[in-house]
Amino acid sequence: MNISPINFSAIPVLPPYNESESEWLKTNASFVAQIAVNDSRARQMIREGATIAGVVYSCHPTPEGYTGPGCAPALRIHSVDRTVDFLVDEEKGIVVETVTEITSNSEFPGE
Repeated sequence: MNISPINFSAIPVLPPYNESESEWLKTNASFVAQIAVNDSRARQMIREGATIAGVVYSCHPTPEGYTGPGCAPALRIHSVDRTVDFLVDEEKGIVVETVTEITSNSEFPGE
């Protein structure tokens, strides 16, 4: 099943950042979103009914010796039970990391 067409130009940069002060954004929100949606995990979430919230500067804890990015522009996608940031390397045009926040624990046994 394919996903519905996405209006990439309508995807916002989420607060507290805005495009006029987004030194962390090398290109634009539309480009970041297009890269992220090319990732099969993002497409799967959208096919399952998740919604695109916008582009955000996302950071995650990194262990000692970690060589990936600790922070990067990301497309934030909300589903019923989780929010996932797809961190993007704008120069390479790929998703380099995902950060998932579980928003509902109703699927875990004993809850």
